[in-house]
Amino acid sequence: MACSNSLSAYTEAVKELACEILEVMAEGLGVPDTWVFSRLIRDGESDSVLRLNHYPPIINREWCMEKDKDKDKSSQISKVGFGEHSDPQIVTILRSNDVGGLQISLPDGVWIPVTPDPSAFYVNVGDVLQVRTYNVSMHVCFGVSLHNHSINYTLLIHFHYH
Repeated sequence: MACSNSLSAYTEAVKELACEILEVMAEGLGVPDTWVFSRLIRDGESDSVLRLNHYPPIINREWCMEKDKDKDKSSQISKVGFGEHSDPQIVTILRSNDVGGLQISLPDGVWIPVTPDPSAFYVNVGDVLQVRTYNVSMHVCFGVSLHNHSINYTLLIHFHYH
């Protein structure tokens, strides 16, 4: 029961953070009703999904390279933990540890690593928010790569509107 209470409290706190971020975004976009986006999350029809992702380390690199011997070298250097995608929700708030792996794709297709910071939250604009802002707030494609001998956990919450 204590774990359930802690997770509920954490989810509620991150929901408030998401609402504050959305209200600041609305203000920055010059929207007269700054609650227009946060209201989507506060609405009784909305929901959220708390997810803990576990990306295991590559333990046997030689086995991975042998398995991929017919593929190009770039696929042998980094295994994909979570492939290229964007989030279909309103917004995703991500909390990570100090292990790298998160990458974002720039409009020109170049992938850049996101510096891990366990004291920060990362905000991913979802497809719904992109549509609601008429493509002013753009989602980015991102993915996660695996590393040797480093376990990576990420805790994230997706906020949906139905």
